Amino acid sequence: MASPVGRTRTIGSVARAGGFTDPSHFTRRFKEAYGVTPQEWRRAL
Repeated sequence: MASPVGRTRTIGSVARAGGFTDPSHFTRRFKEAYGVTPQEWRRAL
């Protein structure tokens, strides 16, 4: 998600590439691990 190419991908496509079938599940797990949502993390870059 941090690379220039990754920043153009949707969170859903990043989730699917990581093996998640449900983007909302990915978002919950990401927040558990990093304390922010993927969207919040991306905005902070």
